[in-house]
Amino acid sequence: MVGVNIEGTSASSFVGAEYTSGGKTGTAQVPGGKAGYLPKKYVSSFIGFFPADNPEVCISVLIEEPDTKKGYYGGSTAAPYFKAKATLTFAADEIGRAH
Repeated sequence: MVGVNIEGTSASSFVGAEYTSGGKTGTAQVPGGKAGYLPKKYVSSFIGFFPADNPEVCISVLIEEPDTKKGYYGGSTAAPYFKAKATLTFAADEIGRAH
């Protein structure tokens, strides 16, 4: 799960992070319609934890119907929100730092 943030589908979202983290991306089609799924309707997600070597925080991000023109995969839509919240939490609480 750490690899997804280093060299996987969400790696570009974690460039420059001050902490190590792990996570899992998700992308699902929205059910409905005659074909079984609604066209161009998705749910994107990212659930992650940090610091990777001794997790103290877990954050889940779910985006219903992201703008498909900007992307809809969890690694490109939800992971940046995880990084933003994790960065603020890391800075405010000094999580994972030696005291």
